[in-house]
Amino acid sequence: MIMWVYELWEGISGNMMASFDTEAEALAAVSRRAMRYGAQSIDSLSLVAVDTEDDDADIVEVASGADLLRRAKPQPPSISPAATERVIHEPRV
Repeated sequence: MIMWVYELWEGISGNMMASFDTEAEALAAVSRRAMRYGAQSIDSLSLVAVDTEDDDADIVEVASGADLLRRAKPQPPSISPAATERVIHEPRV
């Protein structure tokens, strides 16, 4: 079984900024950063997944820059067409 750890890296300095147990936690941190410092603050960031059980495993890039920001932005719930339709009753004659 693969155990992933998610790491947020800053590409210009080459420093790891933080490590997270889940992708959702990492994306929430990216979202908070974008809200606090602006979308441009994500441009040089990359989120990678690391297999903690295999020292020889490749590091997998999850997303970086604008793609990372898109993944981190919460998606509004979809509204079904039925919920937005208005039912109009014709008057009875």
